[in-house]
Amino acid sequence: MSVKRTIVIDGDNVLRYGNRKKVDLNLLLKVIENLTKKGLDLITLVSAKTRYYVEDSQHFEDLLTQGTIIEIPAKTENDLYILEIAKKFQARILSNDLFREYFNRYPKTVKNRLPFMILRNQLIIPSL
Repeated sequence: MSVKRTIVIDGDNVLRYGNRKKVDLNLLLKVIENLTKKGLDLITLVSAKTRYYVEDSQHFEDLLTQGTIIEIPAKTENDLYILEIAKKFQARILSNDLFREYFNRYPKTVKNRLPFMILRNQLIIPSL
């Protein structure tokens, strides 16, 4: 039996893809659905502030309750949690964030980042 590969999703990065002013929960859900269909184990992280920017707050709260999305503790450095969790679970990170300021501390984890784009409603990840 093979072990599932784990992907840590930088939820805030996905939520703001293509438009830094608006948060798109449906976009994040499509990414989660796409990667789940590929048989990947997902850890989707969002900042504590995200709840205040999501239009469908009840759906967002439901996703938190179900564990589909995990909230990073308030008043902490989100990137550190993303990198540390990815390191701990030997996971790759789906994010367009370069994590430059953390390269010396997490060189392998940062190098294994999965940049992505969404084109015509399709998730594109060349290195996956």
